[in-house]
Order: sequence, then structure tokens, then C-alpha cells
Amino acid sequence: MRRTVVVLLLLNLLFVAVAWPQAWGGRLPLFAAEALLLTGLFLLLPAGAWRAVPAYLIGVLYVVAALIAGFDILVRTSLGRALNLYLDFPLLRSAYDLSLTNLGVVATVLIALGGALAISGLTFMLGRLLAGLHARSGTARWAGSGLLALGLIAAGAADAGRGPVAAEGISTLHDQWRQAQQTRQEQREFARTLATEAARAEPTALPGLAGRDVYLVFVESYGMEAIVDPEYAPAIRSLLAAIEQQLDGTGMQALTGRLIAPIQGGQSWLAHGTLLSGEWLPNQVLYETMLDSSKPTLVTDFSATGHQTHAVMPANTRDWPVADQYGFDGIHDARTMGYAGPAMNFFTMPDQYTLSWLYHGLRQEAEGPLFAEVALISSHAPWVPVIPIVDWDQVDDGQLFHQHANSHPSPDEVFQDNAQVREYYLDSIEYSLQVVADYAERYLPEDALLIAIGDHEAPPIVTSTEVNRAVPVHLISQDEDLLDAWVHWLQADAFAQTLVDGFWPGTEQAPAAPGMDAFRQSLHRVYGDSD
Repeated sequence: MRRTVVVLLLLNLLFVAVAWPQAWGGRLPLFAAEALLLTGLFLLLPAGAWRAVPAYLIGVLYVVAALIAGFDILVRTSLGRALNLYLDFPLLRSAYDLSLTNLGVVATVLIALGGALAISGLTFMLGRLLAGLHARSGTARWAGSGLLALGLIAAGAADAGRGPVAAEGISTLHDQWRQAQQTRQEQREFARTLATEAARAEPTALPGLAGRDVYLVFVESYGMEAIVDPEYAPAIRSLLAAIEQQLDGTGMQALTGRLIAPIQGGQSWLAHGTLLSGEWLPNQVLYETMLDSSKPTLVTDFSATGHQTHAVMPANTRDWPVADQYGFDGIHDARTMGYAGPAMNFFTMPDQYTLSWLYHGLRQEAEGPLFAEVALISSHAPWVPVIPIVDWDQVDDGQLFHQHANSHPSPDEVFQDNAQVREYYLDSIEYSLQVVADYAERYLPEDALLIAIGDHEAPPIVTSTEVNRAVPVHLISQDEDLLDAWVHWLQADAFAQTLVDGFWPGTEQAPAAPGMDAFRQSLHRVYGDSD
């Protein structure tokens, strides 16, 4: 009986530990229904070596539930949403790449080995505990029956949210199974809708932009929080005002609006895909479904308009297969952009080099109008180092950036202090916005349109809890008629209704922002054949 009590207490501790992360700051459970259920069940099972099979299987399921609970906290902290194992399992590769970039090979391997050993040890321990339980007397069998009954009562109480009881292991696995079924159903419905649309859809030209360069520049982690959060707002508003004066001096004008991103904190490609396709893509499954559908996007629209289409993706260090599905004429990444400077934690090259190369390596070499999607990455986590903007004439192949590579603390040092994390985040956003402004002033053709847009809000670690996922959109051009074309649609187009002159996003008493999926349609209204 003493062994039974010890096992029951250990199981209770293990299963309560799964529930504690979710309950932190609220009602902390003290008892786990699973501990009662499993102890009672294994006391009632007949003796035999075969008992090890279900015991170790339950050990595996427990480890899965514990990992889900842990990763759920990580996903909520970094992406501002709950974990969906069906959707997020492929992100392990991205997490691995991020760890390699920021921590190095040795640390990444040690972390992986330590995790594997911990998982194996926990599975073995739980399996041994359960396999060793069996009733040696009638009293023990009665105890097993009682514990099983109590476990069922406790599970019901946990489901009703009553008392200090949890069944987080059961509910975690059940919730993930339910989410997987819902996601599969959403995918099937989305695929049917796209198949119907694709059967009659063709790329649509944008005659109002024919013969002009159009640059779609995504500024990493640039959300409305950077403009409205009291900690960031004074610096960012001052910078935007200075940028407006800077560009006014060159005859450039700007309109600023807002769009809602489908994600927060990461998975930038989902925001890119949403904007390009005009489809709401909040997860990887829908994103891949859209790509497989051959649906026309802004890439094919600009091809139909007569543009060469290019993707400038400096963060990519390997082939990007989806580029062919988008239909870009040219793909440019860290391997092909001629950068000879240092990699800086996550980002392979600073934004200033990326935009310098956009002009010298792409615009000057190309014939005819360009449509270029550009992903800036200097404001990507971990937001260090933030390097100074150098003389654009001296950028060349980027070797001069070596002098700044080690000018800031490491990510490990920065992330020990949340205030310091927020400080570097602000600095990195200021850097990226200023680089965009300098590029527009120096290199943007007179008749071109530059669309600078945040890809998503930053992770919750640097934002408030009231994030609505809105991002600023700046339309910049020296051609007054190009921007005035939006005025005709101010009452009819949801995105146009958010537009204000200059670089101020007009948050006070402004209409609700539409989703990023509305932007393709907005461009067609303003620059297409619509009247």
C-alpha cells in the first residue's frame, strides 16, 4: 500500500505540473484526475509482463502532453496564440535554424541531446511506476476501484472548472486532436473554394502602374504597437515626422494606412502570402493550400502588367521552393546578393545592404519596370546588433560592416532583461524605417511606388497585451497623381478609408482596418480598370 501511495503522489505531481503553466496567475490545481485514474486502473489490471506495454505507452502520451503544454507557453510568448500541433510541428525546422543562427552548432546539439535524454528518462520512469503497480490483496483491489471512481469524479469536476482539480493531460491531448480535425476541415473547404475560383481566375493587369517600378518592402516586426505604445510612441512618432520632412525636401509624398496581419511575432511568410494572394492565411496549412491552387497573386498580376518580378529574401540561406509557385522571374537570397560582410545573429545582412543591393544589383541591371518584394530583417528578433547607417556610397559589398559586428551584447545577454529587449527592439525599428526613407530619398525613381509595410506585430515579450495585429502601410512616391488616385476610393474601399496624408497612421477615430487580404483588391480598384 505504501508503494501505491508513493506512486499516486508522484503521478499527481507530474500531471499537476502539466497544468500549472496554463493556470499561472489564476487558480493553481493541486490534484490531477489522471493520477487517480491511472493508479486505480493499474491496480485493477491482472499481473503479467504485458502490463509494461500500456504503461510505457502512457509514459509516451504523458511526455507528449507535457511537451505540448511547454511549447504552448513558448508559442503564446513568441507568436501570441495557442499551440496547434497539427500546424506547428513543421516549425521545428525553423526553430532549429534559428537556434543554429543565434546559439551555434554546439549549443544546439547539446540542447537537442539534453531534451532527448530528458524525454527518454521521463518516459522510462513513468512506465516503470505504472508497470510496478498491481493489487496483491483484496484490499488493494478495492482501493483500485475507489481510486478509479474518484478519478472519474475528479475528471468531471475538472471539466466543469470546479475545485482545485485538473485533467490537463487528458484535455491537452483532446484539444490538439480536436484542433487537428477542425484544421483539416478548414483546409478541405478552403481548397474547394480556391479550386472553384482558380478555374475561372486569371492574372489581372494593373494598368495604372504599367511602366513604373513598384517595390513592396516588408519591415520586420513593425506593428502599430511601435506607434501607440507609450514606451515606443515618442521616439517612433518623432522619427516619422523627421522622415516626412526629409522626403518633403525631395518632392516625395506619402500616404499612411493600416492593415490587420494574420499572425503576430513570426511566420512572416504568412503575411507575405496573404498580401500577395488576397486570401486570409493565418496558418501554414492554408498557405500551402493557396500555393498549390495556382491562384493568381500580385506577382502574376504584375507579370501581366509587363513587370519583371523579383523576390529579395536576404534571410534565406537555402532554396525557396515556393518562389516557383508564386511565379517570380528572379529569386535573390543571402547566397546570391554578393554580401561579403558579417552575419549578425539572425539576420544575414543589414537592411542598408539589402536596399543598396536592390538598387545597384537589381534596378541598375534590369531592363523595363520592376515589381520587387523585399523582406527587411534587421528588426527581426533578437534585435541585436543595431548598427549605424553608413555612407551609402561606401556600402559596396558590405565588408565595412565588419567593424560593427561585435558592437553590441549577445542575444543571451540582452534577453536576461526584458527592458533591454524592448530597448533594442525600438532601436532596430528606428534603424529599418530610416533605411527605407534614405533609400526612397536616394534611389527611388520619380514615377515609382514604394509600399513599406510591417509584416506583423512583434512578439508579446515586446508588445502590450492589447494587440490587435494592425500594421502600418506607407505608400511613397514622387508622382502626386499616383497617390491622389486613392482619393477617388476613400468612401468605397476599406483600406483607402484608413489612409491619411504623410507618415502619421491616423489612429484617432479612424475606421477599423481591413485585413491584409484586402490589399490586392484595393490595388486593383485604384490602379486597375475599375471606374
